[in-house]
Amino acid sequence: RENTSAEWGYEPRGDLVRILFIGQPAGEPIISSLVRRFQVEANILQGDIGHLQGRPFGTMVIDLIGDEAERRKALDYIHSLGLPVEVLSHVQ
Repeated sequence: RENTSAEWGYEPRGDLVRILFIGQPAGEPIISSLVRRFQVEANILQGDIGHLQGRPFGTMVIDLIGDEAERRKALDYIHSLGLPVEVLSHVQ
């Protein structure tokens, strides 16, 4: 999905990304790890956590800002943690 700026009322500066957290990862500092491990910034636009069948469940939408190669590494890292990720929009 491209051009979500009208939907969010925000003009992304990088990759607009939705991350799904289920179970243990919902309590982990994944976003701060991204910022420390890679040369990216993460602007948190939306986040929510609750419980589904007794397990933590949440979603977060971030603007992942930085060099395209570093953003790719950061997304690969999220994937390596087994977290579903959806890129909502992409800025070159």
